[in-house]
Amino acid sequence: MLAVRGKLVDEVHTRLDGRSVPDIGPTFLRLHVIDMDGLMDVEVGAVTREAIEGDDRVRADGWEEPADDSA
Repeated sequence: MLAVRGKLVDEVHTRLDGRSVPDIGPTFLRLHVIDMDGLMDVEVGAVTREAIEGDDRVRADGWEEPADDSA
């Protein structure tokens, strides 16, 4: 799984670099389905300062930091 994670992280950064997205923040990995003997469902993303448009492979979900420190 780590090899796949590395390829997906590279893909995310390549796509963001190709769109000239400034200030790419930390990369994250979210595991939706964990099955060490079968298929796994993972999501890889990166924090960006501004929202970007998604496409057929990239989903652009927004998250806004709360105004207070409740996060």
